Amino acid sequence: MPFTMQRSGADLNYDHIHSFLLVLLITQLGVITGHGICSCGRCVCQEGWFGKLCQYSRKCNMTEEESRSLCESADGVLCSGKGSCHCGKCICSPQEWYISGDFCECDDRDCDKHDGLICTGAVQANS
Repeated sequence: MPFTMQRSGADLNYDHIHSFLLVLLITQLGVITGHGICSCGRCVCQEGWFGKLCQYSRKCNMTEEESRSLCESADGVLCSGKGSCHCGKCICSPQEWYISGDFCECDDRDCDKHDGLICTGAVQANS
């Protein structure tokens, strides 16, 4: 039986708490690594770094062709058409929070909904 607690009339189950702690840990690691600082709830990256958590270096030791070849799917589409390629890794569009995966191939909107909530509100962070 999952751990639950009451908060403002809504159940927070283990998955919600796990997701919150995971996001908190990732955020803190991004700041602790020394590539940016947290200001008003957002990371402000140092020069030479970018990304929501300042986790991407602007430097890349591969050619554009090498990088693109690692970001293309079997059908030749770069990052499933839903992101950009940097140094051989897909960076999914931040405006589309529901897109994830190594090739930006996952769309959380494909999950079943109940009462307008994806998976009845049990959302788990993707790594």
